[in-house]
Amino acid sequence: ASLSENTVTSFAEDKDGNILVGTYGGGLNILDRRTDQFIQLRHAPDDDTSLSSDQVMALHVDRDGVLWAGTRAAGLNRYDAVRGTFTRFRHDPEDSTSISSDSVTYILEDRNKALWIGTFGGGLNYFDREAQQFKSFRSDPNNSRSLSNDRILILYEDSAGTIWVGTYGGGLNRFDQTTG
Repeated sequence: ASLSENTVTSFAEDKDGNILVGTYGGGLNILDRRTDQFIQLRHAPDDDTSLSSDQVMALHVDRDGVLWAGTRAAGLNRYDAVRGTFTRFRHDPEDSTSISSDSVTYILEDRNKALWIGTFGGGLNYFDREAQQFKSFRSDPNNSRSLSNDRILILYEDSAGTIWVGTYGGGLNRFDQTTG
């Protein structure tokens, strides 16, 4: 009932006040505030409804109370708390509507409930929840108005609704949702 690992990579809080803790190799831990004990959600190689990897780098609980977990090299996961299962979203080089990279670094839900996924190497992704598809925004050396670097570390939405993208080596980008 303790924390599965001491290398903590991300935090979030669910609608019940439980603390969600992502770890570098110990999966996802949920601190149940009523019992002060951890519930561990781990990757199980033989179960495709388990967490896709124990290296959880990003956590986000959206406005509907849904938990999203991004992993270092196994994509994005959506947790169904009722069933206790995960839906996995992985990069598929044959599918342009899949997430652009399995290395998820940051998850942001904007004021319009749009989900934005930062990746390390795959740029910025918008997730269309209705279609269950991704649209990626990538760096293009021939386009000065494109993302400056595909290695994203952090995302932020300011009070005006502008999304800011912090990159690894490419500085800061202001993303214009109207023009893409």
